[in-house]
Amino acid sequence: ASPQFAEDARTAKLVDRIGYDDQVRAAATARAGSDSKSIKFTDYVKNTTSRIGSPNIAIVEAAGEIRDGTAKNSLLNNAAGIASDDMSAAIDQAARDKNIKAIVFRVDSPGGSVTASDQILHAVRKAQKAGKPVVVSMGSVAASGGYYISLSANKIVAEPGTLTGSIGVLTGKVSVG
Repeated sequence: ASPQFAEDARTAKLVDRIGYDDQVRAAATARAGSDSKSIKFTDYVKNTTSRIGSPNIAIVEAAGEIRDGTAKNSLLNNAAGIASDDMSAAIDQAARDKNIKAIVFRVDSPGGSVTASDQILHAVRKAQKAGKPVVVSMGSVAASGGYYISLSANKIVAEPGTLTGSIGVLTGKVSVG
């Protein structure tokens, strides 16, 4: 029974205030001080991006159901989740970049295709063989294929509420107890 309305979310203490964009900006300015100014996010990124040639950490996000192929061919235009060709290419690109010293692989997935999961795990292992440590950061769920693509990480960090584990990546398991 998730909250369906803003007031329900406030009553459930999921949010502390409800407001409009202009009210948020005013509250942020008041909190930051009268000499603060608001800038576009794109300008912020341009001004805070590290210098070319300096060591960096790649963040690769895998969110949604794991499926074979590429999002370019998807009718839903990437709304379909994790496309194995695209995810593998992103990991490969980070592995080849000499300025990338490690990969943070953010996994928030209930799983999906066995072959797609295996393709992504293969890309993770190739990155590790290339000398890139891979740290998996688990989101709200990393189960089945989401668990599988995480298993070779150098380190796994999960939140206390993360649902993780394998329900049988290759086959189901029967329990008669």
